[in-house]
This record gives sequence, C-alpha cells and structure tokens, in this order.
Amino acid sequence: MSRFFLFLLISLIGLNSCHTKTVQLQGKQVHIIPDSILSLKGLQSLRITETEIDSLPRSINQLLRLKILYCDESALRHIPTSIGELRQLEHLLLPYNNLDSLPNTVRQLKQLKSLGLRGNKFPQVPSVLGALSELKILFLGQNLIHNIPDSSALWSLSTLEELSIIESYLKTFPSSINQLKQLKKLDVKRNQLKDAFIHQLHPDSLVHLEYLDINQNALSHFPNHLSHFKKLAHLDLGNNSIEQIPDSIRYFSNLETLSLSGNPIATLPSCIGFLKKLKELDISQTNIQQLPKEFQQLRHLKTLLLSKDQGEIQAQIEQYLPKCKIRLL
Repeated sequence: MSRFFLFLLISLIGLNSCHTKTVQLQGKQVHIIPDSILSLKGLQSLRITETEIDSLPRSINQLLRLKILYCDESALRHIPTSIGELRQLEHLLLPYNNLDSLPNTVRQLKQLKSLGLRGNKFPQVPSVLGALSELKILFLGQNLIHNIPDSSALWSLSTLEELSIIESYLKTFPSSINQLKQLKKLDVKRNQLKDAFIHQLHPDSLVHLEYLDINQNALSHFPNHLSHFKKLAHLDLGNNSIEQIPDSIRYFSNLETLSLSGNPIATLPSCIGFLKKLKELDISQTNIQQLPKEFQQLRHLKTLLLSKDQGEIQAQIEQYLPKCKIRLL
C-alpha cells in the first residue's frame, strides 16, 4: 500500500469525528487534497510533502481549527484568498515550491508565528508581511530576492526573533535591519555580504542578538564590531577570506560556538584563552597547525572540529584538554 492511500484511509476512518488532529499527504501520485481530509473539522496539522499539488483548494477554509499548514517540495503555485479565514493558523510553512506571491488576505492571519517561504520564486519580500503583528520566525532564503530596500515591509516586523535569508545574492542590508529590535537569530549564509554589512548592525538596537551565521560570504576581516553584542553566543564566520584573528577576540567573552572553518588563517592569538564560555570551535580547513598554550584555559570546550591534516593539534588537545572531543571533517 502506498503512503498516499495509507494516509487517505486513516482520514476516511476519522471522517465523521473530531478526533483526527494530524494528517500527512506524501508522494508524487498526490495531485489534490481529498475532500475527506478537508471535512475533518478538528484537524490541527496538515503536512503535504513531495506531491504534485499545484494549488491549495478554496475549501481549505473549512479547516477552521488548523494551526499548522506545511507544504514542501511540491508543485504549489497558488495560495487561495480563503486562507485568510484560517484564523487559528500559527505556522504556515511552504518551502521549495513555485510560489511568487501571497494573497493579500494573509494579513488576516493574526495568530501566525512562523512563515516559511524558502526555495520559491518571490522576486521581493511580500508587502503583506507587514501586517503580521505576531510573527516571530521568517524564512525567506533561496528566492529571487537580491535586494531589500529601506521601504520593505520586512523591517516593520517588530516581534520577529528569527530571520533566515540564505543564498540570495545579497550584497548589503539597509540600516533598517536595526528596527528588528527583538531579533535573536540572523542567518545570512551563502550571500555576497562584505565587511560593511557588519557595521550596519547596531548593538544598541539589536540587543537580543544571540546567533549570527555569515558563512560563505565576502568578509575579509575579522568583525571586531560584533564584540559590542553582549548576548552573542553563536558566531559562524566560516568560508570567508579572513586571514587573521586579532587580539580583540578576547572581548567576545559570551561566545559558546565559533566557526572559523575555511578561512586562510595561520594562527590563533594567545588571547583565545579569554573565551571562557566556548563549547565548540571549528578551525577545520584553515592553515592552523598549532595552538597557543593559552588554549588550555578553554575548560568548557567540548568539541573541536579539525581537518585530517591537522594532526599536531590533535596531540596538543590530548595534552591541554583531554576531555575535549575531536571531530575530523
């Protein structure tokens, strides 16, 4: 029995009750959402994955108790205006489809907390986003968005805590990013951001920033400016063009994870020992072949990521921090 018919059978069994809370549709043989599923009045979670469904039906508005609508790796091109009637919807996740717009009625989803639009064909940030007053998580990466102006609706999301715009060919951000005053996590890996981007981030505005991923961009210098972000605990600078780690790294005292992987760095400064909270460090695919003796001060370091050709460092770790786990990449 295929997955599709198995899930359909389950939904038919619960057709006349309010007990079915979750349904999943999966498989390329799925082209529509069956009416038997749309009639499940108590349904709270609908997951659609790897199907040939190209449009959600207008009757999706029958699922008034729906809280989670997840549709990924399908053929979705159209969202009906009736989606605005799903007033209890909290998570709308539509990654890896063929969407290029959202209906204006999405603004009626006042309970929406997370919105996933990664891997679609949006040419710009949908203006309707500005009305989502409770939104906390937004995934926008891998679209056709190459520029985000000051006037974008994105910057009015005052409750946003997590923003991911990966692989979008972005070269800069406007200073309006500092309006996201609740932002905790910013993921902008695989773009074309240069050193100037770092100085667009204001520590007096983004006071809650804990996580920053700038992997695979165009940084040429270690971002000293980030030491002013006192809550920053997770920093990924991997695969840039950073050649030197300055002594100012001592001021990143709250870092718990740090990735320097894939940069042409030859040495670590002795003041690396000031990172007392560091739990994970990635120096794989760098030119670092020896650690300073101050490295043994990193008593909380649990994991060190290395390349197979960094054998001398492995021997040092066994001496300095015998409880630290080495992962070879």
